Amino acid sequence: LSYLYSVNTLGGAVGSLVGSFYLISFFGIKSTIYAAAAINLCLAIAVLFLRKLALPNLKTPFIFPQLKTKKMIATYAPFLVAVTGFLAIGYELIWFRIITVLVKSSPYAFASVLAVYLLGIGVGSLLIAQIIPKLSAPQRFSLFLKLQVVIAITVAAIFMAYYYLTLYSPLAYWTKISFAQDVHPPVYYLLEDFQSHNIFKWGVDFFRFFTVLIWPMIFLFIPTLMMGASFPLIVGIVFEKRISAEWATGKIYFFNVLGNVLGAIVTGVVLLPLLGSEWTALIFIFTGLLFALPLLKENKSLKNYCGIVVMVLLVGIFFPKRGEIYRVIHPVFRGFQAYFNEGQDGVVMTYINNEGLVHNFINGDSHGGRPAYSFYVQVLEAAAVAKNLNHVLIIGYGTGSITEGVLKLPGVKKVTVVELNKTLLKNLDRIPLFQKLMKDPRLELIIDDGRRFLLSHESRYDMVFMSPLRSTSAYSNNIYSQQFFEVVSRHLLPDGIFVVWTDSLDSTFRTLDEVFPYKRVHTGNTEGFYIASRQPIALARDSKTLRPFLESFSPLDRDKIIATSQGIHVVDQKFLRPHMYNYRPAQDWLPISEYYWGIWFSNYWLDHNPSGLRKTLP
Repeated sequence: LSYLYSVNTLGGAVGSLVGSFYLISFFGIKSTIYAAAAINLCLAIAVLFLRKLALPNLKTPFIFPQLKTKKMIATYAPFLVAVTGFLAIGYELIWFRIITVLVKSSPYAFASVLAVYLLGIGVGSLLIAQIIPKLSAPQRFSLFLKLQVVIAITVAAIFMAYYYLTLYSPLAYWTKISFAQDVHPPVYYLLEDFQSHNIFKWGVDFFRFFTVLIWPMIFLFIPTLMMGASFPLIVGIVFEKRISAEWATGKIYFFNVLGNVLGAIVTGVVLLPLLGSEWTALIFIFTGLLFALPLLKENKSLKNYCGIVVMVLLVGIFFPKRGEIYRVIHPVFRGFQAYFNEGQDGVVMTYINNEGLVHNFINGDSHGGRPAYSFYVQVLEAAAVAKNLNHVLIIGYGTGSITEGVLKLPGVKKVTVVELNKTLLKNLDRIPLFQKLMKDPRLELIIDDGRRFLLSHESRYDMVFMSPLRSTSAYSNNIYSQQFFEVVSRHLLPDGIFVVWTDSLDSTFRTLDEVFPYKRVHTGNTEGFYIASRQPIALARDSKTLRPFLESFSPLDRDKIIATSQGIHVVDQKFLRPHMYNYRPAQDWLPISEYYWGIWFSNYWLDHNPSGLRKTLP
């Protein structure tokens, strides 16, 4: 059983990495599903042939040895297994949330966390296979209880070590390196910078590239080793007279998975929003320490009692309080007041100073920030070509710069803002600046997913702005795919315009070009935005008409907006088309920007093999 469990989970770890880093990235979701189905079909065919082979002569089923404590173990073991299953998934959700902030909302972060999680379980099960035959049933049960206690102690030690070492040691440097990286893992370090002869620079680049796996190894690997050893141990002691190994395995597996399901629901929906990551982890740790009680009952030593009491006190006193782990992960801005909120949909950290300068992070990613003059420029450029400004839809609030700018435009009657992250809005609502910005009677603020909102409403708009998240963030393809752009097109009035912020000029342009025949490409130093429409885009308002918009800002901000506008270049779509057609449009089943490995490696190959360029379309 230990070997089978080990091989199964190790296969899951490999599948997690291969599925995300290779299959989805290079071939898309649909092809990955076909590949998985093909493997299942091959297994089915193999079983049909293998079953004809001679099997060992099993005249009698294996019967577990009887124990003197049979009744107690048979009664309480399923409950204990359910608790360990609950804690295992609960810990995983906490680890994933913390690591997501460290390595941003990368689609590869979940795959890496899951891979390390399964790797630890697989290796732990493999190691315990060497020990189980040497242990009697009572010894197995004792070892199972001890492992749960050690898991709790290890998790507490890792969390506290990371927190205090980040505060008071050079570990803060490596956290800063990881947090400062927008994309994890950064492919360009693998392709270019590893050739450097500077050993320190090479080491930093190595860390940057593998940080998406390094942090999961630090937080998860040792605890999951013991989790993996626990399952085969407990199966070996759950027995009833004349009950087979198959029955015991099925029973324990059922209660383990039941605990997993409850752990996912309770932790994700209740505990994390209510208590936060640190307090939730502390509850799990104390629950794990309760597994020491049966051991203390058997060995009533004062030394053991004192050890557990001291352990509880140390963890209770020194374990990071709510939000403290996230505060040491985020950068420190001197002179700024920090507003932190953790909810069901993630972690938000907002900094603001007396001058109204704002830095805003959602799950580690920078979102918005003030003043953000480029967003005001988007509004200005869009208003110059928009035929009407009656009803405007904005997908993604951020820190409200686009919303503020649209509300300053003359003639705007209604602005609907759809924001997915409720935690963000709750955090901003604590800040006077945003309380004032959200009071405009023309503003309708809706908490929902932008795509789901459009699919469930019939309203049509004069302008739709979209500036919600990076195209390389997890789940971004939901609103960067061709199918979503088609949904937006159906909700635009005939002469309406669609304004899309992008950090991926090539693939986003290619995707937009499948839906909107007319586009204006506005490029800056590192990012840009598109104005797209089903009708030819022409100037609808002159500078005199838009002067009230600029005059609504302070003289300093007005000059900044004008300077930013002068740094934006408008590129003709005919010039870009021959190059952009070397890329495929993003589809619901082909998330080329979200799973960016495929497109980045393709770009690298095309740059180094000019003759390999695909034939451009007209």
